[in-house]
Amino acid sequence: MKKFILSALLFIGILFAATAAANAQDADASTGTVETRDYAIINNTGTTIHSIYFSPANMEKYGDDILVPGVSILTTNNYAYRWMDFPVAECLWDIKYTTIDGTDYVVNNVDLCQSRTITFYGLTK
Repeated sequence: MKKFILSALLFIGILFAATAAANAQDADASTGTVETRDYAIINNTGTTIHSIYFSPANMEKYGDDILVPGVSILTTNNYAYRWMDFPVAECLWDIKYTTIDGTDYVVNNVDLCQSRTITFYGLTK
């Protein structure tokens, strides 16, 4: 009888652990679990970048400027490091940057899961 109870408790424990692990994986995809990632952002555009915004590729709205507004710029042939929080389930992002003259440029479908370096090249609208 004791063996049966211990076996039943062990089975319930394994079942509970498996369910908890599956729920944790689902939570990453559905509840917006975030991960802090560090990125090197390189400006090879030939002009100064005034602001940079990110948006998941499947959304229209961009987040806040990752450069410190009014304080931070990214001059040409220079780089910056930024630590940013991203949803674990999101890999493809659109990145909009604004140059010092106020012109906006967009780079679509950047895979931020594959690389920790973001390089902006020559200007194309």
